[in-house]
Amino acid sequence: MTPLGTIIPESIDYAEIARRPLDTEHCALIVIDIQEKLLPPIFEKERLLRNSQLLIRMAGVLKMPTLLSTQYSKGLGNTVPEVASLLPDTSPIAYVARIEEHLAAAEGLMEELRTRLEELGL
Repeated sequence: MTPLGTIIPESIDYAEIARRPLDTEHCALIVIDIQEKLLPPIFEKERLLRNSQLLIRMAGVLKMPTLLSTQYSKGLGNTVPEVASLLPDTSPIAYVARIEEHLAAAEGLMEELRTRLEELGL
C-alpha cells in the first residue's frame, strides 16, 4: 500500500487503485467544518449529521485516527454537539479563511493536517 501523501507514478492504473480495499493503517478520517452556523443552510443536514456520525463511529471501530477542523469558530461557532460528542479527545485544527486569504488559509490547514498525520505515523 502507498503511504498517505506519496506521489503515485503515472503508470499506475487509477481504476485498479480504486478497487483496492482501504488499509486502515494508511487512512485517517478528517471531519471538516461541521459547525453551528454553517450547518443550518445545508440541504439534507440531518443526513449529513447521520453519515458523519456513522463515519466517526466506523473510524473508532477500525482504530482509524480522526482529525477535526473548525473555520473561524468565533463567528461560525464550534463543531455541532452531535459530532463533537463523538470526538471528546480530539482538539480541532482551527483556521480562519477570509475570502482574500482563502488560499493561504487552505494551505495553512493542509500543512497542519500533514503535521498531525505525520505525528500519527501516516
